[in-house]
Amino acid sequence: MKDQFNNAVGPQVRGSVPKAGKLIPALVVVSLAAGLQSATQFFAHDFGYQAALGRHFEHLYVPWSSCNGLASGTGSTRTRSCAPAASV
Repeated sequence: MKDQFNNAVGPQVRGSVPKAGKLIPALVVVSLAAGLQSATQFFAHDFGYQAALGRHFEHLYVPWSSCNGLASGTGSTRTRSCAPAASV
């Protein structure tokens, strides 16, 4: 039997550190955008595609349209808040 020793020590033994992937952050951004878009379309459908919801193209609204005052229940389009409306 042949004795063979590994005398390598120091930084040359350490492997390269894997770089952070960009797939997971990209999937998070895409999922967030898809969630906002689906919530916007849900609110627009729920409110009957009213003109107060803002501009649209063939009943497709921009994702931040669900944050206007009508969708939050205040009834005012001047209020720009995603917070739930207070009960009266």
